[in-house]
Amino acid sequence: MTREYKNWLEGYYQYTRHSESPDLFHFWTGVSTIAGALRRQVWIDERFFQLTPNFYIIMVGPAGIVAKSTSSRIGMKLLEKVDGVIFGPKSMTWQGLTLALEEAQTMIPIGNGGDMLNMAAITCSVSELGTFLRPSDRELVDVIVDLWDGQLETWKRKLKGPGDTNIENPWINVIACTTPSWLQDNYPE
Repeated sequence: MTREYKNWLEGYYQYTRHSESPDLFHFWTGVSTIAGALRRQVWIDERFFQLTPNFYIIMVGPAGIVAKSTSSRIGMKLLEKVDGVIFGPKSMTWQGLTLALEEAQTMIPIGNGGDMLNMAAITCSVSELGTFLRPSDRELVDVIVDLWDGQLETWKRKLKGPGDTNIENPWINVIACTTPSWLQDNYPE
């Protein structure tokens, strides 16, 4: 184990030592928090696609016992201090989610050459997964899955009437909490 890693672990332990949450919840909260800070400003170029640090993290545990929401709030309070981070909705329709992404579009510098990239990056922190995701709403589920890719492209939805959607370079990072019983009730085998 390197000295840097040992120092990081000690700092982590000191920061979260008064929390009831399991270490794994703090770890995944840290992953989501760092991803939210990086947004799509960091990526791995795989020639035909980019890997960006967006995650859909769901912490599962019994209600009122393992402090899932408490753990995620620790990270999100830190993330609130990062300039430019935009938080998405905790409850929405697919139309509301895409509207939040459209409103989040911003230009960011990339590289040293003065180039700019338009991105729509949001982090959604959800205490109760059931307020964010309704498995019976197939359109919502399909849009969330489609948007997860985080590729350099414009996500478009054309409607019969007004209200077309155009989101340049969408990027979503989600940390959510739920119980085993909610998963069992909403996701059959």
